[in-house]
Amino acid sequence: MSKFNVIIIGLGRWGKNLCRNFSDANALAGVYDHNLELAQTFSAQYQVPVLEIEQACQDPSIHAFIIATPVQYHEQYLKLAIEYGKHAWVEKPLCISGDVSEDLLMSARGHEKTIFVDYLPVYHPAITELKQKLLGAQDIFNVESRRKAWGVWRPEGVMWDLLCHDLALMFYLFGDLNVENSQLISQRCLQYSKLPDAIVLEIENNHIHYRIENSCISPIKEQKVIVTSPKKAWVFDALAQGNSYLKELTLSHNPMSYSEQLHEIPNTEPLRVAVNHFIDCCHTGEKPITNIEFAFKVEQAIRQLSIQFIEKING
Repeated sequence: MSKFNVIIIGLGRWGKNLCRNFSDANALAGVYDHNLELAQTFSAQYQVPVLEIEQACQDPSIHAFIIATPVQYHEQYLKLAIEYGKHAWVEKPLCISGDVSEDLLMSARGHEKTIFVDYLPVYHPAITELKQKLLGAQDIFNVESRRKAWGVWRPEGVMWDLLCHDLALMFYLFGDLNVENSQLISQRCLQYSKLPDAIVLEIENNHIHYRIENSCISPIKEQKVIVTSPKKAWVFDALAQGNSYLKELTLSHNPMSYSEQLHEIPNTEPLRVAVNHFIDCCHTGEKPITNIEFAFKVEQAIRQLSIQFIEKING
């Protein structure tokens, strides 16, 4: 493979992780942030230049834009990547506005380069293993997904910060979900915001009951997916110790009990898996798992649920 070069645009909380992983992949060739002092710090740490965006657009040796800016700037930089024939990695969500989302989707059509949206939990090695296990599963009737933490509240709200990850997992594992058949229960904590910071979402879809719990006000951190069928259940725990991220349970109904089997999962950082997948797709032309069409469907579901929430609080 020829040398693959990227510029990281946005060097905040997530940008620093992207710098580390793309540097480890020998692909980091430049950095940019509107905060020049911050950009110079990363430039010195990784021994790469600070590049202006116009300079990166015109430089044929820069193959991809890695966009880790606040969401309101995603459209601007992704359109530049499309215009100048660059591959693009965009931090989730792709965008919040439905009009902008559709515009980006239309702009991307016919673009021969890779567009990747960073729905990171999809790339956890245990989720890959779980998907393989579910291919042979029969009569799945219940799915629970829980993502909770006590953390910095984001202006986009818990739906765009946490729920989008869980819906991405559900789309990846089970295919498209129709969120029209859903019940949304929400709780608001910060009085100056009209957005929820803790929700419970229940969806009935293709004879499966989905229950998703998200909270950024829980002092107990949790990231789990539980899938249940009459004879088997699987428990994914992203915070498990060691590499015991995935358990397979054999269920007994008389008496009610189960036996447990642990699956040995490589202790590989999901972001490392995602970076390698992105670079491979850029070389081969294969569509990434979390491509722009995938992101559009997930984020359309979030927009639909947001409308439900607004209608609910307005009575």
